[in-house]
Amino acid sequence: MFLGAPRFFKSGDRQCADFSTSRTSIRIHGSLGGRSEYTIAGWVNFPMIAHQAYVWDGYFDSILLVADDKLMCVHGSERLAFGEPVNLTDWHHVAVTCDGSQTSLFLDGKLHGSVPIAIQGSIMSIGAKGIGMPDVATFCGALDDTFYFNRPLTAPEIATVMTARIPMFAPSESRPQAGSPESPKPQEAAQVNPPDPFAIVASADLVKTFRNSLVFVEGKSGAGSGFLATYSNGTYLFTNAHVAAGVKGAGFKSLDGTPLQIGAGSAAVGHDVVLMQTNSSAKP
Repeated sequence: MFLGAPRFFKSGDRQCADFSTSRTSIRIHGSLGGRSEYTIAGWVNFPMIAHQAYVWDGYFDSILLVADDKLMCVHGSERLAFGEPVNLTDWHHVAVTCDGSQTSLFLDGKLHGSVPIAIQGSIMSIGAKGIGMPDVATFCGALDDTFYFNRPLTAPEIATVMTARIPMFAPSESRPQAGSPESPKPQEAAQVNPPDPFAIVASADLVKTFRNSLVFVEGKSGAGSGFLATYSNGTYLFTNAHVAAGVKGAGFKSLDGTPLQIGAGSAAVGHDVVLMQTNSSAKP
């Protein structure tokens, strides 16, 4: 879930997300990974915007922090540097691997340094620190083509990842029509036409159109969102299963702050969807 107001822009041949605004990041509900063996890799635009810039942050450890030109990780309250400080500009590829006993950082495909600690791969925030630090800017800047793997990759494998690109298209760009020279073969369409990540840019229009149907889900342990919809013979609140499971003691209210009374719920087996009965008078 995007927090704040990330900017999508072109940088050369890249179409990327920019987290240069305070309190802007990607928040991952329930965290990503949570493993002691993993690799996270992506392209990062240097120099960092903030003095203490968190690129990949977790609940207990931080996988990548850039401060004073040092590429670092954080274990509890201890900061550990991956090798010597660097003075970087423009785009560089960064990969952090952990084999369960030590954590290593590869810069542009080459090993830059290691620490003798397994930094947990439980990512809860990308682009800034997940749990805010009062009066401290933690946002990093522009990121692109980020991948997460459930094992430590080798140097040759990281070099291969460096060549991988995630297709993204601005909403206003036209797509090739079926049968045109640029269009893929029918059997290849599912592989080369992934869902458009830039659809997030149009979310403001969705909020305007359906604001009377949108719902906040909030509790002491987190927050999420949902929407009201007519389903079968009643009105239901739809939200994600990870929201329903992760937000303890949740309360529900519309965008204007009106509380909603929620009844029995059902989960879709094998899908991240939950629906709950409601007799709300809000427009579904």
